[in-house]
Amino acid sequence: MCGRYHLSGSAAAQAAEILADPDLSLELRLMERDIRPGDKAPVILGDRRKDSLYLDWQTWGFPSPHGKGLLINARAETVTEKPSFREGMRHFRAVLFGTYFYEWNRAKEKFTFRQKDSCALFMAGICRIFPDGPHFVILTTPANASMAPVHDRMPLVLEKEEIRDWIFDEKRAGELLHKLPGPLEKSCDYEQQTLFDLL
Repeated sequence: MCGRYHLSGSAAAQAAEILADPDLSLELRLMERDIRPGDKAPVILGDRRKDSLYLDWQTWGFPSPHGKGLLINARAETVTEKPSFREGMRHFRAVLFGTYFYEWNRAKEKFTFRQKDSCALFMAGICRIFPDGPHFVILTTPANASMAPVHDRMPLVLEKEEIRDWIFDEKRAGELLHKLPGPLEKSCDYEQQTLFDLL
């Protein structure tokens, strides 16, 4: 599950390096805000004709086919089968980036998860065009060991060197659907201590 993430200028600067765009807009480099469903956010896409990556702004969440709410995540295990997602997976793969994402446990404690040794965290996504413009969803996968104590799902986190494969290589993208993301750094403003912790 991924329902909110944070974007800072440091993550944007790292995205600019990947895009080979030193002039990435000042607005993006100065950004410091949470991204929520329904917000517009920067998305990394690929131009196959030029074999190059570029930045676009899209809305987070596909309008629900039932007319209520937004579909904000797609399961990696079923994304190639679900009618709402399969064309996006086949033709319109994207990468979202942020500094960290949030998740809440059953006790309603908020945790942040970030990539170790990196100021940017890259997440696999897909996009589609709707009447009001392009929208994206973030792919999720079963939780790894660092995520499992908080939630049983997590974003499909990509390494920097996997970004081009995810966007341009359909076969490799299919393989990445089954990857287990590496460990993440977890932090929480407050964690409930158990009696065992205190002994």
